[in-house]
Parts: sequence; structure tokens; C-alpha cells
Amino acid sequence: MATTVVEAPPAPTRFIVMTPPRPLYECITPDGEHYTSDTDQGDPRWVPMWTLGYPVVLGEHPHRRAGAPRPRPPHGAPGIAHPGPHLGAVVYPGAGTWVRDVCHPLPQADICDRLREQRSDIASRYNSALQSERRVINTERRRLDARLANDCGA
Repeated sequence: MATTVVEAPPAPTRFIVMTPPRPLYECITPDGEHYTSDTDQGDPRWVPMWTLGYPVVLGEHPHRRAGAPRPRPPHGAPGIAHPGPHLGAVVYPGAGTWVRDVCHPLPQADICDRLREQRSDIASRYNSALQSERRVINTERRRLDARLANDCGA
């Protein structure tokens, strides 16, 4: 009698998709405080032009114009008059611009350390949180756990 050998069906092919580690940036405020950001764009803030070194030139004493309409800048960009003798522009008082904090990318080992610290901070906040706050903390914890698993293998 002949025996027939039945081969087992091949194991199904599995695909594991991993995204590359995401960068994390350390940003520094003008006051010297450090914070982390997922982008290289620091937090924006509005600053007066004089803080960037542009001169402030008043055309006349402000009390003499009480009740008069605000003067408009002549033909230039808003807040900038014709070129003056100082830095190339005369800036009207109150003119400002948006600036962003300076951010630098962190090495991957530092990223993993900081993510673990954040997870530890969340765990300590959880015990004293209200029920509504715990939902937000749980969502944040799941996000951190997923990022640690993907980016740090933890």
C-alpha cells in the first residue's frame, strides 16, 4: 500500500508596516524656557517692531492729535513708511510682526527619553484627575504609547 504525503498549506504571508520615527524638536523662548514640539515651527508671537531694532519715529506729539483719525502709512506696506535714514524704514508706533521661537531637532535617543518622561508625568496626573480629565489623559497616554512602540520599540 502506498502512502501519500499531504503537505501542510503554506503559512499566510504577514506584512508589518512601520512608519519611520517622527522627529521631535526642542524650542527655546526668548525668556530661555524650553519646550518640545512635533514641528520645527516654534510658537508664534506678536512683537513690536522696535524690539527687533527698528526705530520708532513720531510725526508729532500724540496729545495734539486727540480725536483726529489715525494717520495711514504712505504707499508702502502696512506699518512701514518711506525709507528713512536709520535702518531703511521708519516704523509707525504700534507696528509689529509675528516671530517664532527657535527650534532644533533632537537625537532619537533623547526623543525616546522625553516621551518616557511624558508618559510618567501622565501616570502621576491620572490619580488626581477628575473623571472628565481622565478621558483626555487616557487618549494622550494611548498616543504616547503608540509613538513609543513605533519610534522607540518600547
